[in-house]
Amino acid sequence: MIRSRTVNTIHELASQGKSIQDIAITLGIARNTVRKYLRHPELVAMPHPRPNRRSKLDPFKEQVKQSTADITGELDKQKVVVGGIVREARRLTTKKGDPMCIVQLEDMYGSVTVTVFPKTYEETKELWEDDTVVIVRGTVQVRDGRDEAVILCDGAHKMKAVEQEMNRKQYQLWLTLKLSGEGDVAISNDIMKVQDMHRCLRECPGRDHYEILVDTGECKLRMTPGDDTTHYTPTLHARLEEILGKGRVEAVMVER
Repeated sequence: MIRSRTVNTIHELASQGKSIQDIAITLGIARNTVRKYLRHPELVAMPHPRPNRRSKLDPFKEQVKQSTADITGELDKQKVVVGGIVREARRLTTKKGDPMCIVQLEDMYGSVTVTVFPKTYEETKELWEDDTVVIVRGTVQVRDGRDEAVILCDGAHKMKAVEQEMNRKQYQLWLTLKLSGEGDVAISNDIMKVQDMHRCLRECPGRDHYEILVDTGECKLRMTPGDDTTHYTPTLHARLEEILGKGRVEAVMVER
């Protein structure tokens, strides 16, 4: 079964006057599938889980044990290791005059409050700046009278590779698929190109974005996938040009 979002796109493209062939090639699905959902609009695609994708934290899997979403009251008083970006760093002073800080640690799932007491702060104070990417070791604590779980930091260090990725400029990719023709062989080849292109993009997860332009010869259809993220590199550029053809991959550096 295909996703409900794809079913909606089928009907949207059909309402724009696109042919079954164009829709099939644009979405990388069979013409019979397109025809089925157009003939039976009452059909609704069944949801299915997204395939596992690599994360920018994969190189640190042996170190990062939890995400921010895992930090709940169920882990009260348990040791955790979480990776993320420092946000909203606030420096405080204890009654004895010792410096400490409280920060928000943010990852792709959310954020959690991290309290860094004076002894640990003295050892790690250079880390607690906004946008620094760190791995935090600590103990979960649920505050009395509150539902919020926080981390009491025991130690921390930088994730340099992730920090470089988070701080680098982002790219917008424009990928042009030139349709080969109307024959069965041409259509099959175009579908294979779409599948190879999506596979190539999924293998490079990241923070860059892409859009697809389907060139029918008469017009260009602009498509933005539901998950339009990837990690742009010269290697990815070359691989995509091998699939789509020379000059059909454009990468523009953008501010986000």
